[in-house]
Amino acid sequence: MEITVSAITYLVFIGLIVCPFFLKNRIEKLQTKNKFLIYLVTSIFASVLMTTLLAWWVNYSDTFLLNYYGYNFDGINEKEFYGNVSVKDLKRVKELEASISGIGWPAKAMLLSPFSFLYMLTAYFAVIVFKCNYKGYK
Repeated sequence: MEITVSAITYLVFIGLIVCPFFLKNRIEKLQTKNKFLIYLVTSIFASVLMTTLLAWWVNYSDTFLLNYYGYNFDGINEKEFYGNVSVKDLKRVKELEASISGIGWPAKAMLLSPFSFLYMLTAYFAVIVFKCNYKGYK
């Protein structure tokens, strides 16, 4: 189960990494003058969407794994919380429990979105510089 959850998390993260190059490629095919403006607007929406998806998935997968290990969310004390958890999984359950405490996934998404947007802008300009230096920009 851990492998499946980790694979999905990595796929969403790779989607966040690949998204600016995909957007740049799609926008280059448009016959318009305002390609940068279109990229700017679509990258804002894409970065917010991808970071929200990533933050939600990380939180959801942690609660899913806690349920999978037998963690009781409705418990009052530690005996009730960890009553159905096997001894070999207890350390992992405590790590997952610590990871879901603190700020929630919406706050994590809001804090991560500006950085992902800056990454998208950096990737856009990196592609332009790469094309200018190696292929000649049109």
